[in-house]
Amino acid sequence: MRQATMYHCVAGEEDLLAEFLESTVTPSPSPSPSPSRRLLAAGGTAAEDRLWELCRSDAAPLCGGPCNLGAPYVPPEVRAERFADFHRVRRPRQMRCCGSWA
Repeated sequence: MRQATMYHCVAGEEDLLAEFLESTVTPSPSPSPSPSRRLLAAGGTAAEDRLWELCRSDAAPLCGGPCNLGAPYVPPEVRAERFADFHRVRRPRQMRCCGSWA
């Protein structure tokens, strides 16, 4: 996609970043069950093995690609009011997954 085409669809870099960040915390519609639901239903497998597989499936996209997928969450500009929707959705998930830390 050419840059001119991209900016025809979004107002600027900040909107593009906001759209990307929001897409990372919004579940994608999927006809198949999520890995966690599939592993929960796998009754014949030991709980420890299912938990290990869930952790592996969550970490694989972060570790397996050429890019650090956590990097877009870090820049100071992501703290701006423009990104409030992203933080509103991410905060409860972050606390639920990682414990209560600020």
